[in-house]
Amino acid sequence: SSGINAEYGQLMKDLGVEVETGRSLSTEDLTLKSLKHEGVSAIFIGIGYPDPKVSPIFQGLTEDHGFYTSKGFLPKVSKASKSGMCKCSKSALLPSLNGTVIVLGAGDTAFDCATS
Repeated sequence: SSGINAEYGQLMKDLGVEVETGRSLSTEDLTLKSLKHEGVSAIFIGIGYPDPKVSPIFQGLTEDHGFYTSKGFLPKVSKASKSGMCKCSKSALLPSLNGTVIVLGAGDTAFDCATS
């Protein structure tokens, strides 16, 4: 499995993005220099932890309780706010957040969640 959700894979293809898996950025396979020489104009290197870190205090909480991780929240926001850009369901709804919302984190992903 490539690790890329089929829906996101299709969205990327629809946008003209070519995805290669099973390759490595190294001196023995792909190098930034060789990619530039091939005419590649943009490179995204996604090196992230595959599972969200959840503090023990939040163990057992679910989206039904109003608890989201970025791995669950951002794809829902993307799917609901980009109808027409992909073959996503047009009936997707944004996550419902009520009351005071707290975003824990200090990086780009936390900022993306807070501004979504």
